[in-house]
Amino acid sequence: GTLADGSEVFTVSLDPATGEYIFTQKLPLDHADGGDTISLDFGVNVTDFDGDQANSKITINIVDSAPVLDDQPSLGFGLEVVDESDWADGLSVSGSVNVDFGGDVPGALTPNNNTGSSAPLLSGGQSVTIMPVDGGYVGQLDDGTEVFAITIDPSNGDYTFTQSLPLDHPDTGDADDAIEINFGVVATDGDGDTDDGAISIIVK
Repeated sequence: GTLADGSEVFTVSLDPATGEYIFTQKLPLDHADGGDTISLDFGVNVTDFDGDQANSKITINIVDSAPVLDDQPSLGFGLEVVDESDWADGLSVSGSVNVDFGGDVPGALTPNNNTGSSAPLLSGGQSVTIMPVDGGYVGQLDDGTEVFAITIDPSNGDYTFTQSLPLDHPDTGDADDAIEINFGVVATDGDGDTDDGAISIIVK
């Protein structure tokens, strides 16, 4: 099977003496949906020693691959902790999401506009709103002042969270009171299959 430019997508080689065959796929096929199966039939003619013939076929079933996001993130891989006790001029932490795009590459990891937090987000008594932006999210005050931002590299899942202003924590008596912020992401493979997940940032 070839493309218009002559590039091979798959080949089948057949041993005429034994009937053994080898199917080799060199490029992914475009599937309709995740889990969709494309069946390829290759006709063969069988001839015995005295010339009798019969037609048969070789069937190859190609099951679509789908991207998979790690649903159990660990530190440095979709889960980060920042400690405001270390505040100087701000805080920054980086990591990478574990994502497998399967055979349908290239894929992309992008924001899916799903966000949440374990407590209301405030900074200096003002509400913080999380907004999707190109390549990530930004948390800002009503006047547009940035409190934090996260950027996501769509090609490999690398991300950087930067905090510019401290958050107001509900338990002011606990220096380690934690607020978890979740930034939704979606992995999309080369033929449109998707898997959703999140990057979690814990701010203490």
